[in-house]
Amino acid sequence: MPTLAERAKPLVRDEIERFVGDVQAYAEAGYDYTPTTTIFTSNTFRNRKYEFSVSQPSNIVRDTNRFNRSYFADLTQSLLDKGLSFCPQRPDVEETLLRKRLFEFAKLTLDYAGAFEFDTDAFESAYAMHFSSLYQSTHTHRVIFPLPQVILRSESPRTSFSVTLPPRQGYVDSGQYVATVTEDLRLSKILDEEMTAMQTHGTPGMITKQDQAQKRLGWTTKLEVELEVTHRPTKHNPDAVGLDLGWTGNRALHIAGNIAKQLVTALRLWEPTEYAGLGPGYLLRDSWKTYREISADVDRVLQPKFGQRSVQFQRSSVTLEEPDEDGFCEHWVNIGSYCAQDSQAETTLKQCLSRFNRMYERSAYEDQLLDAYLGFETTLIRGDPENVLSERGTVLLTDPSDSHIAETRAFFDGIRQVRNKVAHNDVTLSQSVLINHPGPDEPREFLDAVRKTLAQTVLAYIELLDGPTDSIQMVNQTVLSRRVDEQFRDERVN
Repeated sequence: MPTLAERAKPLVRDEIERFVGDVQAYAEAGYDYTPTTTIFTSNTFRNRKYEFSVSQPSNIVRDTNRFNRSYFADLTQSLLDKGLSFCPQRPDVEETLLRKRLFEFAKLTLDYAGAFEFDTDAFESAYAMHFSSLYQSTHTHRVIFPLPQVILRSESPRTSFSVTLPPRQGYVDSGQYVATVTEDLRLSKILDEEMTAMQTHGTPGMITKQDQAQKRLGWTTKLEVELEVTHRPTKHNPDAVGLDLGWTGNRALHIAGNIAKQLVTALRLWEPTEYAGLGPGYLLRDSWKTYREISADVDRVLQPKFGQRSVQFQRSSVTLEEPDEDGFCEHWVNIGSYCAQDSQAETTLKQCLSRFNRMYERSAYEDQLLDAYLGFETTLIRGDPENVLSERGTVLLTDPSDSHIAETRAFFDGIRQVRNKVAHNDVTLSQSVLINHPGPDEPREFLDAVRKTLAQTVLAYIELLDGPTDSIQMVNQTVLSRRVDEQFRDERVN
C-alpha cells in the first residue's frame, strides 16, 4: 500500500512544475542573470581567501512579492481533502504549516536544479529528503563539533586516524522525543567539504569573520555524533507522524551538545595542562549543495555553553598520538559518565567539573584561581567544612609511603593562602604574590599546576566512587577521614 508521501508526490510534482514554469517566465521577462550565492572554501592560509559563486535561483523568489505561500493554497486544500496532511494531530496549524512547507520545498527544488527549469532528478532528490521526511516521525541527524586545539597525530605523516568511543548513555526519553545515539562517537580529521560548509555558514557566537580560514581557529579535529530521534506528539499516540526535520533536529543538537561537553571535559582531564576546546555544533543535512556536489551543508548551529569564543589560545594543543588511542578509550570508558554537564545531570562531580571547565573560559588569572579553589571546596570538604582542605587533598593524592606527602600538603596550603590574598585583599595574581609559596612563581605555570592538581583530585575521587551519583560526602566522612586520622594523628596529638 502506498505511503502518504508516495500518494502526495504526483500532486505536489504537478504543482511544483507549474510553479517553476511561472518563475522561469518571470525571470526571463525581468532578469538577464541567475542569482548566485558565495561559497567560502576551506584552506590552510590565514590571509588568502578562497571563494566562488554558485547559482541559487530561489533568491529571485525571495526578492519579489509575486510568489508567496498563498500560491499553494489550492494544493494545500487538495492534500487536506485527500487525507494527505503530515500533521493531522495539529488541526490548529495544519493548513498554515502545510502551505508554508510547500512553498519552502518549491524554492528548494529550484536550487536543486540550479536553474530556472524543472529537473525531474532534482525534484525526486529534493522530495525524498525534504518532503517525504515530513510524513516520518523518526529522523537521523548528524552533528559535528570542531575541537579547537585538539590534534590527532598518526604514526604515518601521510595518513590520518580516527578514535571511536562508545556513548555513555544509550537513549534519552523526554516523553515527546526519544533519541538514540546510533553509532560510536568519532574523533577524526575535519574533511574539506565539512570545513567549507562550516566556513560558508559562519561561526555564530564567536569573535571571527565568516570568510576567515577555519584552521586559523585551531580547527583540524571534529567530534561526530549521529542520533536517531523519534518525535511522539503525545505519549498515548505513538503512531502519529512527525512535523518536520526541524523539530527532531533541534532535539538532536541539544543532546549532541551535552555529549560534546561531556567528551571535552574528559579530554581536559586527560591532559589538563594543555587546551582542548569546543567549537559550535553544526547540524549537517543533505541539500541542494550536496546534490550538486558543491559541499556539505549546514542546517543549523548550536553554541555550547562553554564553547570557543575567540581565536586566542593561552596553552598548547592536546595531542592524541595514535599509540594513545587505546589509553584514551579506556579513560573515556572509566570516567565519561562522571563528566556529564547538562542541566539534567545529577552526577556528584558536576559542580567541581563546572568550575574546572570555567578555568578554560576565564581570561583573568584571578578568576581561574577562584574557580579552581571552589572546585576543591565542592569535593574535598563537602559535608565537613570544618575539615582542613589540605589534609584531605594530601591523603587523597598520596599514600603514607609517598616521599612527596609534605610537598603535596604545602602546595594545597599555598593554593589556599594565595586564594585568600586574591579574594580578600583584592590583589592580582603575580610573581610577587607567588614568590613565597610552593610551586611555580609564574602565574600561568602556577595555574597549570593548580588545574592539574584539580584534575588529579577528580580522577582520584572517581577511583573511590561506586558510580556517578555516589556520595562524595560519604567518601569524605569514611575513607578520607580515616586516612587523615592515620596520617596526621601524631601531629594532632602534639
